[in-house]
Amino acid sequence: MFQSIIKACGKYRALDNAFELHEQMVLSGINPNAATFNALMNGCRLAGDVSRILQVIDMMWSSGIAPDVVSYSSLVDAYGRIGRVEDAFATVDDMIAHGVEPNIVTFTHLINAAVRAGHIDAAYKVLELMKEKDMQPNVFTYSALINGLAKRGEYDRAMDLMEQMRSRGIHPTAVTYATLLKSATRLYDEDKTRSIVRMLEDDLEGLDRKSLKLLYDLSRTAKVSFSEKTVERIRELLNH
Repeated sequence: MFQSIIKACGKYRALDNAFELHEQMVLSGINPNAATFNALMNGCRLAGDVSRILQVIDMMWSSGIAPDVVSYSSLVDAYGRIGRVEDAFATVDDMIAHGVEPNIVTFTHLINAAVRAGHIDAAYKVLELMKEKDMQPNVFTYSALINGLAKRGEYDRAMDLMEQMRSRGIHPTAVTYATLLKSATRLYDEDKTRSIVRMLEDDLEGLDRKSLKLLYDLSRTAKVSFSEKTVERIRELLNH
C-alpha cells in the first residue's frame, strides 16, 4: 500500500508527502525495497530534484540495497531536466563502474539531456553507442533527437533520422510530426511541408489514438494543408 501511494505522490510532484510516507513505512517496521526507493526517485526525477534523488540513493546504500538501472536512469533524467548534462554522462559512467549496464531508457534520457543542452553531436554519439551495443533505439529515442534537431532548425538532419526510424519499422509519434511540420513552416518551405504530410499519411494506420487526436487538432488549427481524404481517414480511425 505504501509503495502505491508513494508512487502516486511522486506522479503529482508531492515530494514532501512521499518522503513522509516513506518515513511512516519505516516506523511501521516495513523495510522499503528497491521498487519503493525507485518510486520515491521517480517523483524527484519528474521535479528535477537531483539533491533528493542523491538522498534516496544514499538511503538505498544504507539499507543494503544497491541502486539498479531504474535508480541510475532517474538520476540521469533529473540531471538532464536541469541542464547538468555533464553530470548526466558522469552518472552513466558511475553506474557502469558499479556493474549496472545502461538500458534503452537510460540512453534515451541521456540523449534528451544532451539535446536540451544543445549538445547535438553528443546525442548522436549516444545513438551510435546504442547501435554498437546491439540496442535498438525505440520511438522515444529517435523522437528525442528528431525533436531537438527540428527545434534548432536542422530540418535535413531531422528528416534523415526520420527516414532511418521508419526504415526500421518504427512509427514516429504525432508530436514528432507536429514538430517537423512547425519547423518546415518556419522555413516557409512548401516542398518540405508536403513531404512530411505525405510521410504522415503513410503512417496513419500505425498511430495510436492520442497521436491521431493531436493530428486532427493540428489539421484544424495549424497552417498545414492536410487533404480532405487524410482528415476523413483520421476521423474514421478515431471513431473505431
